[in-house]
Amino acid sequence: MKHLFPKILVAGYGTKVNNYVSALKHMNMYPTVAFSDPHSAKDSSPLILNISNDILSFDGLLLPGGGDIDPSFFHETNNGSVNIDFALDTIQFQLLDLFVGAKKPVLGICKGTQVINVYFGGTLIQDLACKKMHAWEKEDKVHSSFSIPNTFLSDLYDETFMVNSAHHQGIGNLGANIMIAQKASDYVVEAIYHKTLPIIGVQWHPERMSFDKKREDTVDGQKIFEYYNNLFLRKNSAN
Repeated sequence: MKHLFPKILVAGYGTKVNNYVSALKHMNMYPTVAFSDPHSAKDSSPLILNISNDILSFDGLLLPGGGDIDPSFFHETNNGSVNIDFALDTIQFQLLDLFVGAKKPVLGICKGTQVINVYFGGTLIQDLACKKMHAWEKEDKVHSSFSIPNTFLSDLYDETFMVNSAHHQGIGNLGANIMIAQKASDYVVEAIYHKTLPIIGVQWHPERMSFDKKREDTVDGQKIFEYYNNLFLRKNSAN
C-alpha cells in the first residue's frame, strides 16, 4: 500500500454519501467521492473520466446505498424496481470490475451489496413480499437477524443481533463464490462475502449505526468499518 491510511473511492453522488464519508474519516481513511451530484451540478458527468487509470491510486472501493439496480443487469424485466439510475449502475459495475481485477478490498452497503451479488452473476428479488419489515418509511426500520457460523459477522457480533433496514429488495440467487454471512429473522439475506476475494457487503446501514450516529436499539456499526480497515492491513502484510 502506498499510503499510511487507505484511500477509499466512494462510488456515489456528491452530498448523497456524506454519512459514508464521515464514517470512513472516523476510521482515519481518506475517502474520495467518485461523481458530481446531478441534482446540484450543471455538469452531471462523473468526476472520474479515466477510470482505468485512476483505479491504481485508490486502495479500496465503497459501494453505497441508493436506488434500485436496473433489472436488465440481471436479465430480468422490471417487476417492482424504482429510482433506477442506469448511468450510475453502469459505472459502479465498471468500477467494481476494476477493483475485483486488482483484488482490492470492497465494501458494499445496501444497494452496494446487491451490486456485488449481481456483478458475480446473482439475481435480486425486486420487491420483497416481506418488505414491511425492511423498507424505509420516513425512517430506518429495525429488525432482528442472525449470523451464519464461521463467517466474518459471527466473529464481529453475537449469534443474533439487531440491525437497521431501508430496503425493499433482497438478494435472490447468489453470484459465483458469493457466500451468506447473515439473514434476517424472516430469512432475507442481510450480508454476503466473497469466498476468496476481500469483498464484503451488508444490506443494512452501519454508517447510520456508528460514531456520532450510534444508536441504542442496534449493534454498533463501527465494527463493520473496523473489519473493512483490517482487510487493508491483511493485504498490506501479504504483499
